[in-house]
Formats: sequence, C-alpha cells, structure tokens
Amino acid sequence: MTNPLDWLLLRAAARRLRRRRADFYYDLASALEDRVPLYTILRKLEARARRRSRGDQLLYRQMLRARRWAARWRVRCRASCRRPSCS
Repeated sequence: MTNPLDWLLLRAAARRLRRRRADFYYDLASALEDRVPLYTILRKLEARARRRSRGDQLLYRQMLRARRWAARWRVRCRASCRRPSCS
C-alpha cells in the first residue's frame, strides 16, 4: 500500500471494527453456524464496504488476502510436512 491516505483510512477502519467487534463476531458466528463459507461472508462484507467507505473496503480486502494466504500455506504445508499437526 503506497498511498498514505489509504494507510490512515485502513487504520481508522480497524479501530472502528475493534470497537464494534462483538457485533462483527456475532454476525460472523451466526453465518458460520448456517454453514456459509468464510470466504463468502468476507466477500459480501467487502462488496458492501465498497459502496460505503474506502477504509472499510481496504480492511475487508486485507482480511480476504490474509485468508487466501493462510489457505495456500496450509495446503503447501500439508503436502510437504511430516508433522502430525499438519496432516
């Protein structure tokens, strides 16, 4: 992220999410309980945030990227790792 304004907007959005995290986690848990994939939930939140605020959009996009990276790492780790926790 090269734009300093984007960085400030992202930090402000992260603070707002931290303040209302109980509501966020409740909505997330209820959606996961209904067997909605996490990626779908985050995509919907990012699409809604795109219409509302650039900072929220950046925050959810960062969550999606982190989720994709973690999933890729987990697949690579399982394929090559011999640890019992990775199998």
